[in-house]
Amino acid sequence: MQGSRRQRRAAVCGLVFLLCCLAACGDQSGLDSLFADGAATAAHLNSYYEVLGAADLDAWKNQTIYDSLLQVPANPRMGDTVEQRIEALKQRAAAARALSHVYSSLAALRDPAALKDVEQAGKNLGDALGGVKQLPGAAAISSDGFSKAAALLTNLHRQKEIQRALPPLNELLGSLSRMFDAEKDVYISIGSNRDELAGHLLEAAVKRKLGAPVTWPSDETSAGTALAVARITVQRSEHAWSCATQQTSLLLSALLNAQQQALSGSGGGLHALDDDLGQAKACLTEYRFLSKVEK
Repeated sequence: MQGSRRQRRAAVCGLVFLLCCLAACGDQSGLDSLFADGAATAAHLNSYYEVLGAADLDAWKNQTIYDSLLQVPANPRMGDTVEQRIEALKQRAAAARALSHVYSSLAALRDPAALKDVEQAGKNLGDALGGVKQLPGAAAISSDGFSKAAALLTNLHRQKEIQRALPPLNELLGSLSRMFDAEKDVYISIGSNRDELAGHLLEAAVKRKLGAPVTWPSDETSAGTALAVARITVQRSEHAWSCATQQTSLLLSALLNAQQQALSGSGGGLHALDDDLGQAKACLTEYRFLSKVEK
């Protein structure tokens, strides 16, 4: 475990070294745009994980209330699993925040004094990645991409051959995208579970004429209409969460593509990245509005 963390930190330091060199030698305006979009993408990923953690906590609370209404004995193991999952999601959010700070610090590299900020941001990212643990219910995290990148970037640092850094750089960021794709079924399941439980809890509240997230009319007809509207809202919320997850996956892929094009000098990937970022943010915003989940 310690060796894996050192490899991840080495990979991140190599990444920062490479981008510093490219910022000094390449098309700064193009890199500025890439760094800004990278920071925005990572910031969105942080928001996604924070909302996901809040939705998981919501589901846990709803399940507890629902079980109480039905007089079902509580499952003591459920709380432990949810706590572990929420902690794993917090670790992923922290890694996304650290990645956003790396991109933001790189955008300021025209000022020589900013080099220390880049180095610190790189170290923070290495620490954050080293703290990411397996998500309960998902496949084990593979550090192969980080390990390979670390070995190649360490060799690059000695030989100072910038072109050799392009494959390990993409592999490093690609590992983050692959982790998201490998776990996204669990992400969608968490959101769906939260929405389904919210629907069941609403129905139980209406049947028992209890308090609910909305004020229920006293007559049966109006109450039935209100419940139908609430069910539709739950369905829309579930769709919005699926949209947010799929669009975030596409966004990460678009960032990798834009970065690859920028590093090869071909350009053209930033416009598509802006579109994907806008769609991902819109879906996440709609989910938060419909579900009332607060990160």
